[in-house]
Amino acid sequence: MTDNSFCQLIEDTQEFISDVALSLDVSNNQAVSAVSNFFKDKSILVSQSRVSGYVYKIGTYAQTAGSLTMVARTVSFAKMAGVSGLKIIQTQPLLLITLPTVGAMFFHGCGSLAGNNTVGRICNTIGNTLNLPMSYAESIYNTYASPVINRIFGIPTLLNYTKQARRGPGLDAQEARKLLGDVKKESIMKHMKCWVIKKLGGKCD
Repeated sequence: MTDNSFCQLIEDTQEFISDVALSLDVSNNQAVSAVSNFFKDKSILVSQSRVSGYVYKIGTYAQTAGSLTMVARTVSFAKMAGVSGLKIIQTQPLLLITLPTVGAMFFHGCGSLAGNNTVGRICNTIGNTLNLPMSYAESIYNTYASPVINRIFGIPTLLNYTKQARRGPGLDAQEARKLLGDVKKESIMKHMKCWVIKKLGGKCD
């Protein structure tokens, strides 16, 4: 969802809980507990919009396609120069971050293809482990560089590709297609509430 939709979700939390309680015929406190348990192993991906959204996409592109391009170019030049092993790392130290990231993308891709099973979980675990160097780089950037850029230009430039890659299972493909199709016609809030209510065993028109 976009950042505006997420803000709306936060603002309408009480209404959201009340609707869940009414549909499940339980108290508000019980609804809060049910919704909390439902979302505890799921992630809500919030995408920024407008200028911030474009900046965020550029940052994600730099982390993924940029890493792949750097690895490919460095390996190509190293072969032409007859350089191998630690000499490559000495020439291009950033490979310590980008090379594992490329491997992480491969294993996360395999995990997505395998699905939510043992093979998929193993691939995702390997991918998450390989993403650790990039995760540390993100943490340093978001802690020191991003606040300065935000103060000067007024644009948040957080990097969180590795957090996106770690997000757990939420919607399956069929549910995602239906939700996205319905959102074009009506409010995403209405369909999110119905999706949660149905998953919790209630009924929603």
